Amino acid sequence: MYVRERDHVRALSLLDAAAASTSRADFVVKVMPALRSLFHADEVGHAEVFTDTGQVASSVGFPTPVSAQADALRVWESRSFEHPWVAHVTRSGLTGSVRLTELCSRTELSRSAFYQDFFRPRGVEHADYQTVSMCGGRIAGFSLCRNERDFSGDEHDLFEHLRRPLSHIWQLVSRVEAFEAGVPTAHQRIGEALTPAERRVSVLVLRGWRTVPIAQALGVSPKAVEQHLTRIYRKAAVNSRAEYITRSLGLENQAPRPPA
Repeated sequence: MYVRERDHVRALSLLDAAAASTSRADFVVKVMPALRSLFHADEVGHAEVFTDTGQVASSVGFPTPVSAQADALRVWESRSFEHPWVAHVTRSGLTGSVRLTELCSRTELSRSAFYQDFFRPRGVEHADYQTVSMCGGRIAGFSLCRNERDFSGDEHDLFEHLRRPLSHIWQLVSRVEAFEAGVPTAHQRIGEALTPAERRVSVLVLRGWRTVPIAQALGVSPKAVEQHLTRIYRKAAVNSRAEYITRSLGLENQAPRPPA
């Protein structure tokens, strides 16, 4: 895959912005403009769809808000299973990036009712879709859309190259959100309840913060943070920061398996 140096730098900047997200909504807000700029897309979208009912849980468009396209939005919300990306993911269970032209021919697309009612009014002729999550009965992904030209092989490869780290960050942000919302996690099931101070430290640790930045953010000394961490690790029955993060965010079963 050929990637220009400036695209490589911009892609790293995009991942840095994603990694700094404090919620999935923040993730979407930070990633969509960066994706549009990196791929010179006319429009970028994000959606989450329930795989059993096809109900659209959330949908965002940039720079044109989805709400500004009322007719197309009604089609999307009422007939999402007709969307080529949703149909592909729910049918195949595959999570890779895929171009619209790989899902159906131009002739098939132009003759479909969904194209006439959804794509054509929005001026979308070409698209590339990226699935970042298939958890909790939902599929979540991003789309790059253009009118004049399709996405090249190099552009598609770069989009797929970004998918794995973006998917990993999405999963981590989702788990931190669940932790902060009080949804039971691996840590809460195996350990004693945390004090308010320990919980504040724990949340920042799960976001990837190190000791000194945590101390500065909370207005305490690094030694105080280390003392909190010692108690947190004891309550969670772990011996290290890495083990605490792995168990708290439920990552212990996601390690790659050795080849058979």
